[in-house]
Amino acid sequence: MQNKINLIISQLGELRVKKDIDLRDYVQFNNDKKASAIFIATSVSELSKAVSLCKELHVPYIVIGSGSKVVFKDPMFLGLVIKNRSQNLKIFGIKGQVSRAGIGIREAFIEADSGVILSDLFMFSDKQGLKGFDDLKTSKGTVGGSVFSNLSLIEKLTQIIVLDSQGSEKIRDSSDLSNQDVILRAIFHLKAKEV
Repeated sequence: MQNKINLIISQLGELRVKKDIDLRDYVQFNNDKKASAIFIATSVSELSKAVSLCKELHVPYIVIGSGSKVVFKDPMFLGLVIKNRSQNLKIFGIKGQVSRAGIGIREAFIEADSGVILSDLFMFSDKQGLKGFDDLKTSKGTVGGSVFSNLSLIEKLTQIIVLDSQGSEKIRDSSDLSNQDVILRAIFHLKAKEV
């Protein structure tokens, strides 16, 4: 296993992969757990690369977001923990109308990386004048882990971009997600706040 971890380090960077780590700084409920290595992915492309390397080398891996819902069973995880900190958020498209009063946005599509923290998604959508994520204001977790269970996200979800078990990017909806899929990005449809 150590030789495979060293190969991953050579591809992802010696300064980016930490070996023999204590998980207490990365997950909430595992104060006495350890892992062979951890890599912090700061973009979707880094996340994809790390997952693809693990699959290619047959190294066990787990992708975590904020670590608020992760529990490790064994005292030592023999593999790579990939902490997802991809944080891109953007308006993907808008619908509205032009009138004498100006341009009025009625609804918008937000694209969020899977590592986006739910409270940040709320703040972004609120700042854009969009409603629908008020219950995320104090939520823990990230988009990637929550698209499976958070009804507020699922109701507004239009597409999920995943890395499938074969290592290919695919577009899915919430009904055809597999537990083998690694969530990369999600697109949500929100309405404008009433003025």
